[in-house]
Formats: sequence, C-alpha cells, structure tokens
Amino acid sequence: MAIFNRNGKSADSNFTNEEVTIIANGTKITGDIEATSNLYIDGYLEGNVRSKGTLTISEKGKVLGNISSEKVIVGGEFIGNIEANFVELIRSAVVTGEIVNRLLSIEEGAQFSGTSKRIKENYIETTKQDIFPEVILKQEEKN
Repeated sequence: MAIFNRNGKSADSNFTNEEVTIIANGTKITGDIEATSNLYIDGYLEGNVRSKGTLTISEKGKVLGNISSEKVIVGGEFIGNIEANFVELIRSAVVTGEIVNRLLSIEEGAQFSGTSKRIKENYIETTKQDIFPEVILKQEEKN
C-alpha cells in the first residue's frame, strides 16, 4: 500500500525505518488511541489520539475528537482540538475546532473554522499531563 502526499507523489519515504499504524478507508473506530508510531488515518475515527510521531488524516479520512501529537497533517475532515508542535492543513482539509501549535501551515483552499493559539516552547517536551486535561476533568466531573 502506498501513501501519497499532497502532490500525488509517494510519501512512503516519510515513514522509512519507522512504524506506521494505518486505519484504512472503510474502517470505523470508536475509542481512544495512544501510539508511539506514526499514524495514518484513511478511515473514520471517533475518539482522542495521542501520538509521539506524525499523525496524518488523508483526504478520505475523518476524525472527531482531540489530538495530541508531535506533528499533524490534515487532508480530510477533522472536528475537535489539536495540540501539536507542527500542524499542516493541506488544500483538501476541513477543520473545525482549536489548534494549539508552535508552527501552523494552512495551504490555499484548506478550510479552518475555529481558533489557533501559538506557543513558543516545544509542546510535546513540556507537556506533563495527558491530552486536554481539562476535557478529561470535565468528563470525570460528570460521572
């Protein structure tokens, strides 16, 4: 299976010598994911994701939830909050929510509805709590 970047060229070289978890088109997952590998989502995911690598949502991919990752590339649909050092929205992206980042790139044609907050320090290295602790606390308060 080949993975392609926004120029239609094979992006497999981005994952050389590293593990990649792929959620294939036609796959629906409900629940949280924690990964040390890169994650490529071509299917549907409803839940939170925490990854130490690069998380890519393909043009066919859809994610509803919160993401905490070193790098996030969105080409599909995303609804929720993103916390990452590097965030890239390619031209086919449709994103709704909050993005907390060190570097944000929005390609012409990408759709972003929400807020963006830039941080100066390396987010992944300075974060000591789980993703979006305020969300987790609110969920615990409901129970």
